[in-house]
Amino acid sequence: NGDTSDISVPTVELAIETTFSEQVSASIVLLAEDIGTADQTDVTVDEATLSLPIGGATLTIGQTTVPFGSFESSGISDPLTLTLGETAETVIMYGREMESGLSYSVYIFSGDTLDSSGEEKINDMGFNITMTQEGWSAGIGYISNIADSDTIGDIGDSTISDDIAGLDLNASFSTGAITLLFEHVMAMDDFVVGDLGTITAVAQPSATHFEISMDLGNDSAIALSLSASNEAAQFGLYENTTAVIYSATVREHLGYAVEFMQADDYGNTSDTIVTVQMAVEF
Repeated sequence: NGDTSDISVPTVELAIETTFSEQVSASIVLLAEDIGTADQTDVTVDEATLSLPIGGATLTIGQTTVPFGSFESSGISDPLTLTLGETAETVIMYGREMESGLSYSVYIFSGDTLDSSGEEKINDMGFNITMTQEGWSAGIGYISNIADSDTIGDIGDSTISDDIAGLDLNASFSTGAITLLFEHVMAMDDFVVGDLGTITAVAQPSATHFEISMDLGNDSAIALSLSASNEAAQFGLYENTTAVIYSATVREHLGYAVEFMQADDYGNTSDTIVTVQMAVEF
């Protein structure tokens, strides 16, 4: 019922990666978001990990985003799959990349949500398997409790009646200048009334993302992005979004993108969102 506009600094991120020896490396990422707005966050440690080689694999310990979902996109706005499934936790993770193109990781963590007993334990886990070949990739991810995702975990209190597993399927295909992306994220069981202190109707949320992009040459590209969710109104997701994105590099390290998005919610109302972003990376 009105128009709004704003100028903001949505993300400032500083990543520090250090190799102490052939056996130990560390990564720290400092993050501040929404600078200059009412939602501005303090500088936080977004990632802090130690990595140790074990044979041909790597053992990672610390705070990081777990490898549940690829969430690739050319867009400025997050795809609905990422909004539903992205999960940052303190983990112990074992991963390996093979010459065949197969990679996998297995991880354990203690999630923020609690069952009806109210006890906190290291009883959550997940895994990811990806096959990457020239021109295509495909992956599958599993997490034992999707209620620990950043979005779902923030909508209410931390209590659920039982863990609700999550499944992610993703694939990409490239030929010439064209790239196709597909991803589907879903809860494998129902949230029930009373979960998180906010759920008022049984729901099994899911989200699907499809994207096609074309490399236009000269470090520029155009993309069409389609996202849709199901049974996700109580989790704050749009029902569907459609976006066209154009991106280009102005000069070394500096690029920009323009995104035109139509977003429809579950109440049969819609938002038209235009975003212009300048970004520098070094």
